[in-house]
Amino acid sequence: MGGLRARTNWTAKKVRMPLFYAVTVAFLGFLLLALNEPMRFVALAWTPEYGFPTHRVHHVMIGGLLTLLVASVAVQLYRPAIRVGAYLLAAIAIGSLVVVTLLTEGFGAASELAIFVIPLVIIGLLHPGLRSFRPSRETLDVRMLALAGGAAIALLAFAAVQMNLQLTAANDHAVFEHYLMMAGGALTIAVGALVAAFRPAGWRVLAYGVAALVALVGIASVAFPAGVQGTNFGIVGGVLAVLWAAGFVAVAEYGARKDGQTDAEQSESVA
Repeated sequence: MGGLRARTNWTAKKVRMPLFYAVTVAFLGFLLLALNEPMRFVALAWTPEYGFPTHRVHHVMIGGLLTLLVASVAVQLYRPAIRVGAYLLAAIAIGSLVVVTLLTEGFGAASELAIFVIPLVIIGLLHPGLRSFRPSRETLDVRMLALAGGAAIALLAFAAVQMNLQLTAANDHAVFEHYLMMAGGALTIAVGALVAAFRPAGWRVLAYGVAALVALVGIASVAFPAGVQGTNFGIVGGVLAVLWAAGFVAVAEYGARKDGQTDAEQSESVA
């Protein structure tokens, strides 16, 4: 009986993994094609000759968020069993955008994001390491959770303000759904940081990803403080965002080294 079960599992894995890679490659190709232009915002928005000078901060958030999404999917092509954190980052980003779109634009607009949701769900169902992730107190870093929780309160309040602006404001930022994207980015950072505290396999991609995004938007908020940029973190909030990002990464690394934890060791449980 045990031998039959082992052969069945081996056959299922033999079929599942090629399909996993095929769907991931196809989805990655679609993302690169569909998101190529807005992804470049994260670099171009800093240039003096930028064609959208009143949208620099929002474009940094949009470009950064989409770049993280694509990168998180791309790294699944190499040793995906220890890239669970990266997959979770992609899932959190898309899930956050679905939630804020549903709350501000309604079900019809949110359903249009199915083209992103469905492939990611299929990848998750085929993923060789995702089933092994169970948030538990054994892997939880309380210090990271405390920092993530504090930031989440501020970020959720920020997201609520952005969604309200998307519903009520009558300016270019609302027309181009920049407030919606800012809310989605803030929600991604908040949820991503909380999940990272449970340190899934490959958690560094998740922790560093949300820290990089919040730091980028924080720096942009300080560099471009003019009111025409639309509601963002502001100068004080931007400085605090950068300090939080540095502190979150430092605390994460300190906890990992103190516990003697590595991604390779985590992968043993999903191999």
